[in-house]
Amino acid sequence: MYIKLIRLLFITYILLLLVTACQNSDPAKIDRLVIGVTGGEDPSEMYTCFKNLEPYFEKEIGVKKIDIYVSNDYASVIEAMRAKKVDIAHLGELSYLLAVERAGAEAFAMAGTTDGMRLTSSVILTSSKSDIKSIDDVKNRSKELTLSFGDPASTSGHLYPRNYLNSINLNPEKSFKSVVFANNYASAILNAVSGKVDLACTFSLALNRLIYKKMIKKEDYRIIWESEPYVGTPIACRNDLPKELKEKIKNAYLNLAIKEPENWEKFKEKIYNFYSPELRKKIIYISSDDSLYNGIRKIAKECKDFNFLNTK
Repeated sequence: MYIKLIRLLFITYILLLLVTACQNSDPAKIDRLVIGVTGGEDPSEMYTCFKNLEPYFEKEIGVKKIDIYVSNDYASVIEAMRAKKVDIAHLGELSYLLAVERAGAEAFAMAGTTDGMRLTSSVILTSSKSDIKSIDDVKNRSKELTLSFGDPASTSGHLYPRNYLNSINLNPEKSFKSVVFANNYASAILNAVSGKVDLACTFSLALNRLIYKKMIKKEDYRIIWESEPYVGTPIACRNDLPKELKEKIKNAYLNLAIKEPENWEKFKEKIYNFYSPELRKKIIYISSDDSLYNGIRKIAKECKDFNFLNTK
């Protein structure tokens, strides 16, 4: 009799769990979503830009409240998603791959152009005052040079330049005098321009942003290597969100330029100010999916001494 009672209680418990799971999968039960972004060199401006879009997303997605979470780095956004405190995240390509592993992220959109142009590339740069003129100079003098990567989870600021350096037989930690990580792309660039480090790795359009903000001039730096353009940064949501809700989130992003043209133009002017005005006019949110990042995933797995995706 006692064993039968235990079995009955256990079955009842399992049924309650299933009922709760079904209830939690109902989009109507979710009335608040959090969008996570990194702040770059100006977190307050980033917060304000996204804050202005809250009413649109609340209406289109059908939730009572959209909140904005701004972090200094990708890792914090990923961990917040992992803890289910962030539901939608604007990520870099590499940080997205980490978010897939750690937080069950699912890419659904990205910034693109109406003609499908790929705009993102990685660069290694130095100060224009430096006597480093080429990659050959870097190879010949690496032992006396300091190198700054960007965020550890940055594709352009870490993975791509590390992979390139490996391809020319330079192991960053062994071949250079020292290697450091900057908190963000702006710090990496400014450290190189000011001479605090000899070389900095970042994405090419970051230079345009700092020029736009009058933080640097084009004549302040020299690019000594640039990668081929690659797929753009994804916007991802937690894959455990209800399917219907995920579809509403995706549609809200894809329709933003159409349904909120004035707010979209203001948003682009601040967030995508590293593009030329002519190119910025073409920018819209387009569909994305996980398979688009398989090329970057392959490089991350094959890149020598690159263990970021495997850190726990």
